Amino acid sequence: MVFKFGYKKVAPNEALVTPFQSAHTISLNSFQIPLKAEGILTKDEVPITVHATSTIKVADELEAVIKFAEQFMGKAPDEISKELRVILEGKLRTTVAEQGALEVNNARENFIQVVQEKSESDLQSMGFNVVNFSLD
Repeated sequence: MVFKFGYKKVAPNEALVTPFQSAHTISLNSFQIPLKAEGILTKDEVPITVHATSTIKVADELEAVIKFAEQFMGKAPDEISKELRVILEGKLRTTVAEQGALEVNNARENFIQVVQEKSESDLQSMGFNVVNFSLD
């Protein structure tokens, strides 16, 4: 007796898909995350509010895609953005607290670079790259 359950003959230009296997797509498009950190005390204890935008994308390397899939597969884009926003706003607050008010305001490029550098390792461990970071 021969059972044909779960068996399918495929054409040469098709791939065999085993039963119960599923596939998901991962967008490699970049997306923006608006950031807002209010009432942060600078090193010289001046409260400031920072508005910024970070452009993020899933990294192109296979290892990064695997990291992304392990942590975020099946989550809605809004959930992913929310998790990334928490990390980025935390790095933003930390950087503001380490600098004086004049440093944040007058040396914006340096400030942006520091926030981006602080964010990179956390985001890379989740399979993301920072494309751009800007103050609004």
